[in-house]
Amino acid sequence: MPHRDELPSVDSVGFANEFCTSILLCLAAVMAACATAPNRYEPPPSKSAAAYLVNQGGLSAFARFPMVDGKETPSFGALVRVAPGIHRLHVQCYHFEITNVTPGILPFVPIIVDSNTEQGWFSVIGSLRENQRYFARCVTIYGKPFGYIAASPDGPPLAGFE
Repeated sequence: MPHRDELPSVDSVGFANEFCTSILLCLAAVMAACATAPNRYEPPPSKSAAAYLVNQGGLSAFARFPMVDGKETPSFGALVRVAPGIHRLHVQCYHFEITNVTPGILPFVPIIVDSNTEQGWFSVIGSLRENQRYFARCVTIYGKPFGYIAASPDGPPLAGFE
């Protein structure tokens, strides 16, 4: 058993508690600062004029607008509201192709053995009009994904976006 003179003083225990509390508060402040996303896109207020960017996908291809004017849009949203005007739009295009499937244990549950996933990015600048919908489109040409912006879900590339 330690001698009474060897036990830590009340002052040193208090200092240790204050020091640990200070460290924890600093860590909490740093983590809170890291959790905020200063580069997040803020849509216009709900009752103001807006254009609409539509993310869309299917079984083998998916296209989305991950950034507007260099700011990140929500990852899982299907629709992004944007103020009318000239904007830089980034489009991400995925193409997924199953190259080999084998039967699983159950006949109706196949096992995907091999697959190909290709990804493409492109950036355009164009003018968005009020109440207009703009669709991200992804097609595959010779196995490579190619994305563009269209005025309808299955439409051709829209002129005016370079």
